[in-house]
Amino acid sequence: MSSKVWRIEDPEPNPTPPGVVQGSWVSLHYLRSTLRRRWRLVAATATAGLLLALAAIFLLPASVTASATVLLAHDSSEDPLTAISTDDALLHTRTVSEAVVQRLNLPMTAEDFQSTFTSERASVQVLVIDLKAPTEREAVHRLAALCTEFLAFRNESLQGQAEGLANANDSQIENLRQRITELDRQYQTALKDGRTDDAQTIFAQRSGLQSQISSLQLTSQNATLEAQALATASHVVDAPALVPGGGKKAIALGMMSGLILGSAFGIGVVFVHALISNSLRRREEVATALGRPVPFSAGSVRGSTPWSRLLGSRRRRRNLDVLASGVLSALPEDRRKGERLGVLGVGDLRATATILVAAAQKLQRSGEKVFLVDLTEQGWLSRVRLGGLPLYTPDERTHVPAGALTLAAAAPGDVPEDHLQRNAAHEADVILVLGEAELGVGTGHLSTWTERVVMVVASGKATPELLRSVSRMLTRSGPTLEFAVLVGADRTDESLGVPRRAASDEPQRRAR
Repeated sequence: MSSKVWRIEDPEPNPTPPGVVQGSWVSLHYLRSTLRRRWRLVAATATAGLLLALAAIFLLPASVTASATVLLAHDSSEDPLTAISTDDALLHTRTVSEAVVQRLNLPMTAEDFQSTFTSERASVQVLVIDLKAPTEREAVHRLAALCTEFLAFRNESLQGQAEGLANANDSQIENLRQRITELDRQYQTALKDGRTDDAQTIFAQRSGLQSQISSLQLTSQNATLEAQALATASHVVDAPALVPGGGKKAIALGMMSGLILGSAFGIGVVFVHALISNSLRRREEVATALGRPVPFSAGSVRGSTPWSRLLGSRRRRRNLDVLASGVLSALPEDRRKGERLGVLGVGDLRATATILVAAAQKLQRSGEKVFLVDLTEQGWLSRVRLGGLPLYTPDERTHVPAGALTLAAAAPGDVPEDHLQRNAAHEADVILVLGEAELGVGTGHLSTWTERVVMVVASGKATPELLRSVSRMLTRSGPTLEFAVLVGADRTDESLGVPRRAASDEPQRRAR
């Protein structure tokens, strides 16, 4: 009696979250490859930053800076650091700025004027003031007025302190004099009554009060004189003068700043797009998402700029030849007359149409007759130089340039009714059909024209979910997907182009 043998599939190594293709995690190598691929964007932003910096230097009105040095005398009894900090605070008060604005009748507020000057403490007695203005004359004129108003306000503050002290002393002196008057009356009364000892005591009190009055008067006089001395000693040491500009050095620094900022912005955009993008670029990722191999891949087949397309490129011609040969490898060698092959574009239908036309021209040069069918909604084959190849477009709305053959709408898969088109289709050795992947439409219309298709995937323009959905549509409604080719592939891609599970199972199959 034989027992049943249960076959259990090996678990997939290193499972990944749903919707994520294994191996697509971000790494430094991935970011470096992205930066190498998008270097044109970084170069463009760096150039834009450089041009903006030059425009700001030469076109925007440049401000002129004037500088002045002010010596400030302080009371010897005060702490020098505290005193210079107080003077710096007085300079930046709104009162000083308002006085300058009113004196010069400037078209700005006091707050705006405050933002035009700065101060630096050169020592505990020296302030260096820098002021910016639109013109040289305005800079010197405004700074001179600022120094004058600042010193006047500071002198008023010192004088006000002296006057306040004097007023307080005068009030105290008045009280003392009233007490002296009372003591004089008591002294006279004591002498009349014959109280000699009391009279001497009262006289001593009176003498002490008189001494206090003299001391207070001397203090007031000293404070007033000291305030006047400090005001006289404080003055402008270096008159307002223009600060020489940076010249070539300033221009060079501005250009370098613009270049660095532009480059940083471009690199940031590239990295952010690389981090948030779910598009596939590697052959192995595309093959894993489709479940079909990607045996052929090459770079771009179209220029990114109009002048590059006109001039042409040897590398692009080589890429086009590689991909066209890859598409034609899906045709059997002993094919029958009228063999059909569909080419399904995903991500870049213009590039797909270019590859299909190149494949048709390659067959034509080998002596075979080719008939083209365009099933795309926008009629992409009609936008490519066909070189005399017959074209059938079953959509009347598609615009086809002069020289190309156009037919009225026909049922999918039917031979055209026009005799020229019908003869071309019947005599063709190979019929190439261009289709597009539409998730809402499906691929049933493509299956009426051909039984096998080759998918052309544009690098960076297809997500894993899109490729899996297209692969499932082909599995359910046909035709059979032979393999895929990758256009616009990254030169740093070193993957094999085989689905990852198939590649991991290959050693086990060989061992069995």
